[in-house]
Amino acid sequence: PYSSICMEVSVKSLRIEDIKDEALILPVFSDSNSGKCFSHANDKSENLVNKIIKAEDFKAELSKLYHFFFTDKIKKVILVGLGKESEFNHEKFRKALGNAVRYAKSLKLKSFSLALDNLSFKDEELGELLSEVLHLSNYKFNEFKTNEKDKNHAVQSVTLLYYGKNINSLNKGLENGKIISESVIIARDLVNTPASIKIPTYIASKARDMCKKININCKIFYKKEIK
Repeated sequence: PYSSICMEVSVKSLRIEDIKDEALILPVFSDSNSGKCFSHANDKSENLVNKIIKAEDFKAELSKLYHFFFTDKIKKVILVGLGKESEFNHEKFRKALGNAVRYAKSLKLKSFSLALDNLSFKDEELGELLSEVLHLSNYKFNEFKTNEKDKNHAVQSVTLLYYGKNINSLNKGLENGKIISESVIIARDLVNTPASIKIPTYIASKARDMCKKININCKIFYKKEIK
């Protein structure tokens, strides 16, 4: 069986004090920051977020990470640097968020919330981008690992903190991104499967299973038909 997308992604409009999660991932720019989550996290931590950003060890450079303990409800805040807002683009967001997800996995987090309110992308493109990065950064191939300790940890759920009016567009993007991610994961699993197992009949059966799932007619040519 292929690796499945086991991460559950939900969208909520929560105040920081109402979030109950293992961590809050807070994207920050090096030259400007705004948004409810940033301001509230800063206020709740007695201006600690601003102090950290101004410190020498974290200047919100692209993909740089810094975490600190926050409250009982949100145990950790993970700051992820986005670089300069004037130079920000899709690819830089992919890199920064992917790094943050892998960091969350290294901390053995089962879930986290992600602040979105200081990002200026259109809702549908933001949703697609988020979905792709979250699922693909969480990818694991544990098919032939029998020892639980050897299996890669994966994040189980993510809450997107969204305060816009176009939630339908965001959800449409999230669904599109999930479809793309599933396709990429099928390709990754095939690449990672040992050649001794991945013989032509194995690949043919996988193709048939995929076609059956979405109602596409599939005809497989075996040796006799090919000859």
